[in-house]
Amino acid sequence: MGECLMKVVIDGTEVPMDTGFGLDELIPAQNLLAIEVYAALNGVGAPVQYRVRGAHCGVILIWTK
Repeated sequence: MGECLMKVVIDGTEVPMDTGFGLDELIPAQNLLAIEVYAALNGVGAPVQYRVRGAHCGVILIWTK
């Protein structure tokens, strides 16, 4: 089936995950407020404004303090 990466949106902004940095390097754990995972094609189930085209494996919404 191959690798399938989810799109990541932090505080409403899509973050390219091909930067070589992991999420733990972008956001210290103490700054996390909430994480929402929508594991469906294009983020179906996520609030409309956060659905991302090309998100074949879903969308992860991350909210910080």
